[in-house]
Amino acid sequence: MNELHAEIRRLLLEKMPDIVDELALDSEDIFYAGVAINSFTVVSVVVLLEEHYEITIDSRNFTKDRFASISSIAELVQEYLEGR
Repeated sequence: MNELHAEIRRLLLEKMPDIVDELALDSEDIFYAGVAINSFTVVSVVVLLEEHYEITIDSRNFTKDRFASISSIAELVQEYLEGR
């Protein structure tokens, strides 16, 4: 687990404990692990990431694939951090 992956995992557990749980975050597929992710959840995660990392995530990236796992979320954030 790289540093960004671990940081995002901690951030989600700390800021969204009612939506995510530790076991689900360790899964390669958050949806399969039983996390109820809907459009509100995705927007909440996006706002959290945008504020924390001072990035703006394009709505074209609000897809199931981009938010399927902590790894895929970390890849997305990394792309925006590198594109600054």
